[in-house]
Amino acid sequence: MSSIFYPVVPLSCPWGASGSCRFCGIPFMEKVLVPEMPAEKELKAQFDVFVNNSRNAQDIKRHKRIAIAPNGSVVPEVPKPLRDYVLAFCKKHNLCFESELIATLIDEKRAYALYDRAYKKRHRGLSGSERHGKVVATLQEIDDALNSEFLGNNVLLNIGVEVANSEDLKMLHKYTDDPDDFIACAEYLRARGIRIGANILVGAPFIQDPVRKALETVRFAFEEVRADKILLITWNPVKYTVAKKQYDKGNIDVLSATESAEIYHVVKAAYPHKEIECNRMRAHVFHGKHPNFRGARISTDERKIRAREAVRALAREVFV
Repeated sequence: MSSIFYPVVPLSCPWGASGSCRFCGIPFMEKVLVPEMPAEKELKAQFDVFVNNSRNAQDIKRHKRIAIAPNGSVVPEVPKPLRDYVLAFCKKHNLCFESELIATLIDEKRAYALYDRAYKKRHRGLSGSERHGKVVATLQEIDDALNSEFLGNNVLLNIGVEVANSEDLKMLHKYTDDPDDFIACAEYLRARGIRIGANILVGAPFIQDPVRKALETVRFAFEEVRADKILLITWNPVKYTVAKKQYDKGNIDVLSATESAEIYHVVKAAYPHKEIECNRMRAHVFHGKHPNFRGARISTDERKIRAREAVRALAREVFV
C-alpha cells in the first residue's frame, strides 16, 4: 500500500471525535487534532517533508500515487491551497491523487444537514445566519473540487462502504444505511472522470456472519458500485469506542489472521484483474486473547485448514 500523507486537522473539523463511528472508531482523530489549521506555508512544508522522505519517495515511485487521509471527506478537511499543491505535484510526476469522500456529500440537501449539524456542535457561538453562510461556503468548496479541480487530474476517491447491508450500517452508525447511496456516489464520480475505491471493513463488530458479509460486500463493491479498487480493512478494537469496551468485556472478538488472509486470497482469485489491497494493521493479535474466546484460537494446522476451507466454501456460494 502506498504511503499516506496525514495533514494536520483542526479541532473544528466536523469529522473529528464527534463524527467518529462510536463502534469501529473510524475516523477517531481527537488525539491528533489541533485548535487551528496551520498556515498555508506550514501545510506545504509538511507535505514537502513527507515526499522528500526517502522511504516515502520509494513507495510513491513504486505505487505511482499519493494517498491523502483526511479526517473524513477530502473536501474541505484538506484546505484548497494544500489540495492544489498536492494535485500539482501529482500532475508533475504523473501520480494518482488518492483520497476519500463521504458518499452522501454529492447530495446537497443531505450534505447541508450533515455540515449544519456539525458546525452547530463545533461552533456554538455562530448565529443561524452565520452558520448558514459557513455551510453554504463548504458545499460550494465540495462542488468546486468534484466538478472542477479534480477533472482530468488522475484522481481516485475512496468511499467508506464498510458492509453492504442496511441493518448493519444502521448498527455501525454510518452516515447512511442505504447501500444505493454508494452506487449513486460512484456514478456521480465516474461521470466526472474520477475513479472509485471502496473501503470494506472485514469482521465489523457486532454483525452476524462476518466472513460472508465481507465477501458479499466485495461483490457489491466490484459488481454494483463498479469500484476500480477495494481496500480490505480488518476491524481492530480502537480505544474509546463502544466496540473496544465490548471487546474488553469479552462480548465480541476479531477475525483470526487465518480467516482474514483467506478472505484476501479468495477475493483475489474471484477478481484476478481487479486492484485489491489489504491493510497492514495487526488486528489478528487480538483474536482469542480474551478468556471468553481462547477456545476459538486457530492455533493448530488442523484448525487452520478447517478455517480456510470454511472461507473457501462461503466464497463458492457468494462468487457464483
